[in-house]
Amino acid sequence: MIDAKAEVIHIGEFKTAYENFAKDRMSDENRMVISLFLDEFYQQMLDTIAENRGVARETVDAAYERLFMDAADAKELGLISHVA
Repeated sequence: MIDAKAEVIHIGEFKTAYENFAKDRMSDENRMVISLFLDEFYQQMLDTIAENRGVARETVDAAYERLFMDAADAKELGLISHVA
């Protein structure tokens, strides 16, 4: 067993890499950065789906807002090619 203790010098509000080891909850700054990252990823995902399927972005947005749909609806919207 190694008798070691980590010492962290925290400089700046958005330096959050150590939080998983030193805190029991996420800081507001870390939450904001992760939310911005996930929102950008989500927008890129919807853009890619619309582009690859050749449908309007609004169609993809509406489909994802519905959350649940059956295969026939997805085919009608152009999100899938066929139902097996």
